[in-house]
Amino acid sequence: MAPRRFTDASARIAFDALTIEGGLLAAEWLAKVAQLQAGTQTEADYDIPRGLNLRDEIGRYWRIAQAAWSDLEAGRATDADPGALTNRFVDRLLRDVFGFDTLVEGPPVIMGERHYPIRFFALGARVPVVVVPSGSGLDTPLAELAERGPGEGRRRSGFGLLQEFLNASDDALWGLASDGLTLRLGRD
Repeated sequence: MAPRRFTDASARIAFDALTIEGGLLAAEWLAKVAQLQAGTQTEADYDIPRGLNLRDEIGRYWRIAQAAWSDLEAGRATDADPGALTNRFVDRLLRDVFGFDTLVEGPPVIMGERHYPIRFFALGARVPVVVVPSGSGLDTPLAELAERGPGEGRRRSGFGLLQEFLNASDDALWGLASDGLTLRLGRD
């Protein structure tokens, strides 16, 4: 199947699983990326070995992502722990598909009286990754994300926790939040 071509001047995004909210990533730019017409999208830019091309690598990482997704779905069909499922899925997705080779799991961060149960960090703690139990939603307040520790103080949602941490931290300018079903990018 040939790649979709966007001829409309107001760039349409033809992805079923992608929603753009806000202006961090422009629809026009994402359309160029999808067509491999954005800057720095050559094989040399990604150190792809001779004999392979960028589309081959995209297909490879897509299959890795599909396998991680299948494992998540299989776990969700059982009584598996939703938190552990999501942690494993997000770790595999970020490390094995998106190339976050600096991803580390860390203890909750405490700044002043505030408790930030950030699950993972990348790039030397500059990219926080908030993970909440599978299917709980990124906008649902959860007791385990409370501002003074689990069950203490105001409950926060996964994305709310990420945004509060980004606003409080001088080192992190952007981060990710996920419940396994949604991966949301946030910025300070």
